[in-house]
Amino acid sequence: MGPAMAGPAQADLTGAFRRWFATDPSVTCVTPDGRDRRCSITQAEHVEVRRSPADTAALVFVTYLPDPTAIGNATQLAAAAFRRDPGGWRLVRTIPSAGGAPAGKVAFTGETASYPVAVPKPGDPRCCPTGRRQVSIDLR
Repeated sequence: MGPAMAGPAQADLTGAFRRWFATDPSVTCVTPDGRDRRCSITQAEHVEVRRSPADTAALVFVTYLPDPTAIGNATQLAAAAFRRDPGGWRLVRTIPSAGGAPAGKVAFTGETASYPVAVPKPGDPRCCPTGRRQVSIDLR
């Protein structure tokens, strides 16, 4: 789940992003027989948390397999922005246009987070994009 973080602030953020992932209507999963179900974070999902240096904002990226019968690379990416206030971590919004998980450092500047994502260049194999594109996310 990214770098090791401990303490009440991390536990509070973990609870916040687990609630978001399990309840956001844009995050959908299905049962093996094709019925809709709520998604949940288990050991199979990859969770990447990027926190601002002041520890007041965070981006969470969850790579998950929505269909347990899918073969190959049928993963999805869900992303959300969180803010910490005196009451703890709260969801700011789901980020439908995250562009992918960060392929480098996330820079938090004011109300914006920016990061590079991997994109294919002409001639790249599908597995291994070598290009980069900058994504900026409004944290409000």
